[in-house]
Amino acid sequence: MSLQTIEINSVKIIFDKEKTKEYRSDFNKPCDYQDCRNYYKNIQNNFELVEFLSGFGIDYNCTEEVFSWDLGNDNDALIHHEGY
Repeated sequence: MSLQTIEINSVKIIFDKEKTKEYRSDFNKPCDYQDCRNYYKNIQNNFELVEFLSGFGIDYNCTEEVFSWDLGNDNDALIHHEGY
């Protein structure tokens, strides 16, 4: 086991990057639902976030759940995406 520690502000995160990379379940595969496609499309453009997640061994294409919703009542509303 090769644990790594990073500190972000005053929070210490201890993790095993290789074990995280190895973790996959039947639910951790890219899906083709509209919300998932939108999530993948938008997150891939956020290079800083993708790099941050990769630092932990997390592949943003392998989320267990994706939630998306409009934050307003018009066609120009911001859409919020969350992936777990």
